[in-house]
Amino acid sequence: MPTTVSSKNQIVIPRLIRQKAGIKPGMKLYPTVNDNGDIVISTKPIWYRNIGALTGVWTSLGDPAELLRTRRDQE
Repeated sequence: MPTTVSSKNQIVIPRLIRQKAGIKPGMKLYPTVNDNGDIVISTKPIWYRNIGALTGVWTSLGDPAELLRTRRDQE
């Protein structure tokens, strides 16, 4: 579904796409440009989408409270 940029640099997101994405009036959208130069518009900020990549990073080191106790005991 093509859309055209208006003279005010605005675009219209077609109804079908808005419905599928759950976009409602007043929602914030987060546009970014990917490595291919394509514009990607998301309903969540990019850091929110990438937070899943951090899952387990801290827990892989063990219990944070236990790590603190161990380091304090070493000092």
